[in-house]
Amino acid sequence: MVKEMPESLSFIPIPLETLIEESSPDFDIYLRQGSEEEGFVLYREANLFLSHVQLVRLKHNGIGTVFIRGADRGKRLRYMAGQLRQMMERQNIPASKKAGIIYGLSKGVVENVMGDPRIENVEICKEVAAQHVALIISDEMAFQNFFKIMSYDYYTHTHSVNVCIFVTALIKALRLCDEQTMKVLGMGALLHDVGKSRIDKAILNKRGRLTPEEFAEIKKHPEMGFEIVQDSSPLPAAGANIILNHHEKCDGSGYPRGLNGDEIDVYSKITCIVDIFDALTTNRCYKGALPGFSALEIMQHEMRDQVNQALLKELIVLIGKVSSA
Repeated sequence: MVKEMPESLSFIPIPLETLIEESSPDFDIYLRQGSEEEGFVLYREANLFLSHVQLVRLKHNGIGTVFIRGADRGKRLRYMAGQLRQMMERQNIPASKKAGIIYGLSKGVVENVMGDPRIENVEICKEVAAQHVALIISDEMAFQNFFKIMSYDYYTHTHSVNVCIFVTALIKALRLCDEQTMKVLGMGALLHDVGKSRIDKAILNKRGRLTPEEFAEIKKHPEMGFEIVQDSSPLPAAGANIILNHHEKCDGSGYPRGLNGDEIDVYSKITCIVDIFDALTTNRCYKGALPGFSALEIMQHEMRDQVNQALLKELIVLIGKVSSA
């Protein structure tokens, strides 16, 4: 039996897009040398300046993933959060490029939290959500820029960022609440699937249909996520309810509590609609992505009683505006 290496001694793959030019990461960066068995080679020591030319050279050489030590996971999370703060303040970057950088960093933050949902990591995730909300509120083109570069390959962290962006943009369009409440809702949307951090990865990544027992496990993630956030870093009710209720359906067929339409708050109904739309339009390990039009047709007809149709129409209007721009 092969003994598993402690994370502190192992290497963690990180997307190149989460390293920002003209920054000095405070952790060592490694490249894979041949196969995994052949080991890793140090590329940049901690605190050395990372230039635009160096990142471009890596991309041109077909390198999209670099590696860090498992012990540096926390340093990397704090680095990404710091880079996000700086990126929000920089005015000399084209809006479309800024959106791409923010999107990549946000995915990295959520991926880190999904692997280690401790209180300090959840707090950083909440900060990222607040930054997304502030940008979408202040910049009329922000949602359009995000929409153009959204990833359509399904990973829990990518899906979480997509849902946060869509939920924030739709709530803004509907003028349902003030900015502070929107930040709380954005936090709930970004963390809506954090409970999946406690679900067996073999179930989450399974190709093909889940068994009844496996689906029963999946259905625990809203309550698990609610517990993670409320036990470590409590959210106000509006945000916490999104985590708990985003799989509840208007006809009572949802989970975990089987609530009916009148029992589900409007923000959870919005998140449910966005969650379904993003899931249908992204590539999964067991099925390909549907075109947006086909996904919306399914939601309008096959899921007519499950989702709020008035809110779905507002999502269609929002997508129509950015798709035609």
